[in-house]
Amino acid sequence: MNKAIYAVFGMFVLCLAGFAVAEAQTSEISGSAEVGEVISIALNSSSIGWTGLVPTDTNVLASTGGAPLQVSIYQETNVATDIRVNGSNLISGGDVLGVSNMSFSNSTTGLVALTSGFSSGGFENFIDIPNPSSTVTRNINWFVSIPVDTAQGTYLGALYVRVLKHV
Repeated sequence: MNKAIYAVFGMFVLCLAGFAVAEAQTSEISGSAEVGEVISIALNSSSIGWTGLVPTDTNVLASTGGAPLQVSIYQETNVATDIRVNGSNLISGGDVLGVSNMSFSNSTTGLVALTSGFSSGGFENFIDIPNPSSTVTRNINWFVSIPVDTAQGTYLGALYVRVLKHV
């Protein structure tokens, strides 16, 4: 009976001899995280306006609504940006006050004619605004001139502000 126990024990030891104790191994894998472009803005108003206008008024500063219009670029923005504006004709019934009668300014320098195409007006503080570490605000002043032959009425149209990645 002792021989049988030795034989079973010997087989068990031989089986264990085939297994080696491995040391921990570290393998390297690559990781990546792609962060998308974010431009986060707000305007201080959804409208601007002029009141009490008469024909021959020239370069009258908007006085109602969000005048001046404040464009806030929030710190979540992670790219340098440009501000560009444009506008449409203002219409009252069948009468048109052309977009060419409007202009804009950055509050510190001269007026730039508004057009139907987007423009920064060449204003340095509208171009290549660095990725903000806190909210950055830029003012846009809007102006209108009323031609001598403009009919009485309330003229409605649209002004647009576009904030885009600086290239």
